[in-house]
Amino acid sequence: RFTFNVGLRLDKQSAKNLASTAPANPAFPTRLPALTYNGSDTLIDFLDLSPRLGFSYALDENRKTVLRGSFARYGAQLSYGNVTYENPLALAYIAYSWNDLNGNRLVDANEVGSTPLFSSGINPANPAAAGSSPNKINRDLKNRYDNEVVVGIDHELAANFAVGAAVTYRKSSGFQATPRLSALCPTSTNCSTIAPNLYTALAPVTRTAGGITGTVQGYAPPTALIAAGGSGRYRTNRDGYSTQYKGIEVTMNKRMSNKWGGKIALSLNDWTEDWSGTRVGANGNPSSTDTDPLKPGGPVSILSGGSGKASFYSSFKWQIYANGIVQLPAGFDVSTQIFGRQGGTFPVSISTSVRSAGTGRLLVGNVDDRRLGNLWNLDFRLARNTKIGRVTITPSVELFNALNNDLVLSRARNLGSATTFNRVEELISPRIFRLGARLSF
Repeated sequence: RFTFNVGLRLDKQSAKNLASTAPANPAFPTRLPALTYNGSDTLIDFLDLSPRLGFSYALDENRKTVLRGSFARYGAQLSYGNVTYENPLALAYIAYSWNDLNGNRLVDANEVGSTPLFSSGINPANPAAAGSSPNKINRDLKNRYDNEVVVGIDHELAANFAVGAAVTYRKSSGFQATPRLSALCPTSTNCSTIAPNLYTALAPVTRTAGGITGTVQGYAPPTALIAAGGSGRYRTNRDGYSTQYKGIEVTMNKRMSNKWGGKIALSLNDWTEDWSGTRVGANGNPSSTDTDPLKPGGPVSILSGGSGKASFYSSFKWQIYANGIVQLPAGFDVSTQIFGRQGGTFPVSISTSVRSAGTGRLLVGNVDDRRLGNLWNLDFRLARNTKIGRVTITPSVELFNALNNDLVLSRARNLGSATTFNRVEELISPRIFRLGARLSF
């Protein structure tokens, strides 16, 4: 009636960069001269201990009700961006103003401004510095990790029909931050960074579009300290910052028997962020952005990757999934599935022209002040298995988004652009009718 298992995993991740060279930019050799990188010592050295504990206990003699639980600790995987952060040849650039004097739509040498606007991975005051980058990695950098506890119970109501529930708690810590350097740091340890209280409050920016008026407050670091730090940043741990996930999932599962089967799963989720110290963005700026809202107890806001044509954010409070299948006469199967979830967050923001004021996307209000519509989707499938010798042919008729729901999944969120704000960027796929066949052998 009782089982218990223990696992222990030890992971070591370390990284360094090899020596490399890059030729000068042929069009602007004085602005981007040839660079030689001498390589690095061990930039990152993670040693993570990941324990796993689990148990299950049958509450009755016939084992129809089982209590189960687990604890696990997970370490994050070393990313490409971490490894190349100190390499000036990985992704280095200097931005200048440009005025197309002759109108040929080409960048000519005499049309480029003399003062750098901003840069990354290279010191604009000394771009030819051999083997160095103003960006530094803390040699005591610790890995990000998750501690997770799951407790659940399963009960067999009848033959081939069971219900269950599980509660999950997860806390994630050890996140990284990249504050600006306030001085050059050749040793990469105990580097001096620009403190949040040294940032200067900029004039509030107010914009109105689509019947919504919003005001944002940006902060800018002192330009003298940016120059002293060579426009570099310091990759270190984001002390005091953590995220917490609390969720519950309820399931009902009917195995395939008596010519029908199905499943229902409902989950309620609460994923929030918190601080034990000063609220400051991962980039060291106290400005609140649409992906770093700086609200203790507020929802985690992650902008998903992809093509970039639309914006999709995390933080769905609930979602439900159900499917079912029925075996009909003459070997036909008809099945359906339903999926629903809370509408995604629609964090309204205002783009600012001050590059040093965070990422340029300053948040209006809170991340979840506005949400898009709830998503519901219904699909059907009719299929029949036909066996010819060792080959099984399964022709099928499928209907996706049967109700032809036209839900908006993403809208333009920049309140600073009255012409594009609230513009539809992505819709759910329309109703699709598909004929197909599958061969199995």
